[in-house]
Amino acid sequence: MTRKYFPLFISFMLLLISGLSILGLINQATIKLDTEVPITLREEPGTNQVAIAELEPGTEYQIQKSENNWLLIETQNQQTGWIPNWQLENPMITDDQSLAGQATDNTVLYAEDNVSSIALENIPPDTYFPIQHENNGWAQVEYAGRIGYVQSRFVHILSRDEVPQEELEKQEVIPEEIAEEEELDENTVIMRQANQVFLEQPDYDSEVLYNPDMYEEFQFISATENEQGEFYLVANSNGNRGYIESRVASLANDSINHQNEQKVHSMNDAVIVIDAGHGGTDPGAISQDQSTYEKNVTLSTAIFLQNYLEEMGATVIQTRADDMDVSLADRANLSNQNQADVFVSLHYDAGYDPALSGTTSYYYHQADYDLAQSVNEQLTQGPLNNHGVLFGNFQVLRDNQQPALLLELGYMSNPQDLGYIRSEEYQQNIAQAIANGIRNQIENPTD
Repeated sequence: MTRKYFPLFISFMLLLISGLSILGLINQATIKLDTEVPITLREEPGTNQVAIAELEPGTEYQIQKSENNWLLIETQNQQTGWIPNWQLENPMITDDQSLAGQATDNTVLYAEDNVSSIALENIPPDTYFPIQHENNGWAQVEYAGRIGYVQSRFVHILSRDEVPQEELEKQEVIPEEIAEEEELDENTVIMRQANQVFLEQPDYDSEVLYNPDMYEEFQFISATENEQGEFYLVANSNGNRGYIESRVASLANDSINHQNEQKVHSMNDAVIVIDAGHGGTDPGAISQDQSTYEKNVTLSTAIFLQNYLEEMGATVIQTRADDMDVSLADRANLSNQNQADVFVSLHYDAGYDPALSGTTSYYYHQADYDLAQSVNEQLTQGPLNNHGVLFGNFQVLRDNQQPALLLELGYMSNPQDLGYIRSEEYQQNIAQAIANGIRNQIENPTD
């Protein structure tokens, strides 16, 4: 470098260093939490992610990163986690759970949290709707009786208290009571999930004739099973014949003998049957490296769950205490014979797509919806995505005359989920969450 340009180079470097220093000071500036309520610090940027701490008003912190309207921060006592910027900007939001949204533009409701999934509805601007959770740039919402996902950038997030209740009720997914099942023909089939298909043939690739309504009734003709699962051949009210999946439908008289009234209101009086899924010659899902079997992790989770429930005062019965074969019929019969106050079947899922992830709570009998909802509310606090409460036509639920639910607690086929599933800490935490949900429903039942 020549002497002529040396002073200019020095001046440039000094300005660059000075600018970087100022930027660093801005990024590392200490900020006080200027709210009237505590803010929940979470492990990941989502309202259904693990809570680390409650940050009191006036807590000092530094912003490390901003992503999807969430802030990665570090507090003065070196706690690191995420807080929602949208809560900081709206003093009416007193927690990150009781949320509503308002569409800021024409907004697409998707079946899943990605733009490649099925578009269910178009939400007009200024429409209000309940938000179940907000995570990673997506909000799971209720709209037009459906549960789906909208991109958070098209939503103004509010407290539910800011929105007239009647506006939210227009959109809520409320399980309807199925009218007097005893009066329905025993061959009546009822559609129990939204967004399903009426197929020309018992094949997912066959022509979709139309999308049935929730609780639409059909006349049962026959059942057929193939490598894709079981299908019902049915006729709709117009006499048109087609196939629907059995897993999303129920027969009208299946719940006639089901226990619909809660019998106990104390854990000390409760009898709970825990069903560790699979076992013996049935391994269930198997990890890709062949080292983890579903039957083993359901059993270890069941043992943790038994310990927590017994600590709460409940009497616990296991459908299996070791690696043994137990038929589906025997599992349901054990619940019926002991007049269980709760039957809970534990499973870990698997799918063809390794990206599939998360937990799901299934019920069959309408009377068991509140139980499933109570437990699922606790599952949303775990580290995995939660897919909500769904109807599921599983024999251990269908043949159960007692309050029953089946839980899928993560995907064995997803590497991230599998890391949690193999963890004893995760199994303990998920068992504690299930126990808390059961206790909440028994001691504080939904009206």
